[in-house]
Amino acid sequence: NSPTGGVGIELGYSSGQGFMRSYDRGTSSWKSLLFETSYTSFSNSGTEVMRITNGNVGIGTTGPNAKLEVTGDVIIDLSD
Repeated sequence: NSPTGGVGIELGYSSGQGFMRSYDRGTSSWKSLLFETSYTSFSNSGTEVMRITNGNVGIGTTGPNAKLEVTGDVIIDLSD
C-alpha cells in the first residue's frame, strides 16, 4: 500500500531503525509534527534519558527547573 496524496503520520522501519514523520504526499514536503501532551519523554532500554516539560529540557532528570537542566557530566567541544 503506497498512498499517493494527503498529509499524514507515517510510522516505519528502514535501515535498521524505526521512524515517525509527518509528510504531505501531495506537495512532496515534510510537515511539522506537533506533540500536545503534559510532557514528552525519551527513553533508552526502559530508562528515561530526556524530558521536555513546560518549555524546559531535562537530561538525566525528570523534573527540569530551567530551560536546560543537565544532571551528570557535560562535555562542550568548541572545535569546528
